[in-house]
Amino acid sequence: MPFDLRGGRPRPTAARRLTVAVAALTSIVIMTGAVGGWGALTYFDARTHRAAIGDLGANRPAAREGAKNFLLVGTDDRAGLGGMRSDTTILAHLGEDGKVTLISFPRDTLVVMPAYTDSAGKVHPPSEEKFNSAIANGGPTLLIKLVEALTRVRIDHYISVDLAGFRTITEVIGGVDVCITERNVTDRFTNDDGKWVSSTNTNDPMSGFRGGPGHIQISGEQALAFVRQRHGLPGWDIGRTKRQQYFLSRILAKVREDGVLTSPARVSGLLSAVGDALTYGEGTSTTDVTQLASRLQGVSNGSLGLQTLLTHAPTKAEGAIDENKGELSKRLGAVQLYNQSDLDAVFGPFTGDHGDAAGGGDARISVLNGSGAAGVVAKVVRDLGARGISADNGGNAAYNNYKATWIRYGAGAETTARKLLSQIPVARLMADDDLDGGVQVIVGSTYKGLADLPAPTATQASGAQALAAGTGATGPATAATSATAGAATQPAGSTAPAPAPPTDCVY
Repeated sequence: MPFDLRGGRPRPTAARRLTVAVAALTSIVIMTGAVGGWGALTYFDARTHRAAIGDLGANRPAAREGAKNFLLVGTDDRAGLGGMRSDTTILAHLGEDGKVTLISFPRDTLVVMPAYTDSAGKVHPPSEEKFNSAIANGGPTLLIKLVEALTRVRIDHYISVDLAGFRTITEVIGGVDVCITERNVTDRFTNDDGKWVSSTNTNDPMSGFRGGPGHIQISGEQALAFVRQRHGLPGWDIGRTKRQQYFLSRILAKVREDGVLTSPARVSGLLSAVGDALTYGEGTSTTDVTQLASRLQGVSNGSLGLQTLLTHAPTKAEGAIDENKGELSKRLGAVQLYNQSDLDAVFGPFTGDHGDAAGGGDARISVLNGSGAAGVVAKVVRDLGARGISADNGGNAAYNNYKATWIRYGAGAETTARKLLSQIPVARLMADDDLDGGVQVIVGSTYKGLADLPAPTATQASGAQALAAGTGATGPATAATSATAGAATQPAGSTAPAPAPPTDCVY
């Protein structure tokens, strides 16, 4: 088995689940290619879905020689979800030194969505949204634009995995044998209609799975329900992750051991089914994906560098209307916030430094009112001017429901944006080609003023001169403090999973 997905790994996460899915599906391609040769791979390449990637802008992040970045997206577009949903998004960085780093974006992270045009032709200005709404609103193009604007890392390849594709895979290979250990625990909860529902690991009305305990064979709809179930499993999402990894390992075992690869008809059907589960962005080929698969071999023993952007639930001071639920507004619901210093720490190694190459620090600055509060822009412009920083009154933003304060910058203006960040350390940065080399501050409703000035010393230049040069602010220290506070407010992790079921079985 190219990837042993069963033992010796750390606690699974949604990001690891998606990584395992990519590794397993591409393992099938590699195995069939080894038997069927280049013709099999060519056939598979022709069967795989392609996603159109639109205009990503003229000032995308620069490519780094010897490095590649894949955007991996786990999707589920079943009925009732309101279109395609991306529950998991990972940036896979294949470094020049041969190392692989996987960085997961929490789906509810608050961001400024870049401007986009929807399928009906309506133009949507930038707005505060959740991260995972990008693919539903603007498809892969908007998602890539968002990730590049947020991280300043260039995305070279796009791959999405659809859970529904596993239905056909199991039918082609004649079903999958699984072993289910009875948990003897019933979970009771309310469904979306407010009705009480009871689920066990062998009978779950939410996913539709019903089977076991013991050894059973599943295929089609029951196989799909098996990998979708979360209610009734230990740790819910943790239990589902283990199930999906176990299920993928059983698929690989069946393909390898049951003569699937010796039957041309079954190989053809299998490649078609895998192709249905995978979607490549334009410019990505099976050769690129098999290169990624070969670098993901550390997935079985946890040797890959797997990180998640550090986020925290909003506090009252950060605009939460319900601190217990992390709700920022009725429109957005529960969200997660990140600190700019944490984002820089994760993605900085892949983008280079933020020095003079990003601009000389004298870009035009415009301040916009995103909160609807009267007089806020005039005050910010006046306060910045008192510190030797010239800014224009840009009037109102397209929307007046911004909670956070954002510093958006165009090409060549990152240095200016970062100097402003030292004055407003609670703000967050977003690149935007539409700003044509300028910097735009969108003031949200939680804005409390500029950072406090440091106490002057005899050796310092005047406060205004030092701050205008971006050297005298307390921003970095404040950001670090904020990052620590943010980490402390994160929800506690899931409870310890139930004891492991017998070998080769799963709950």
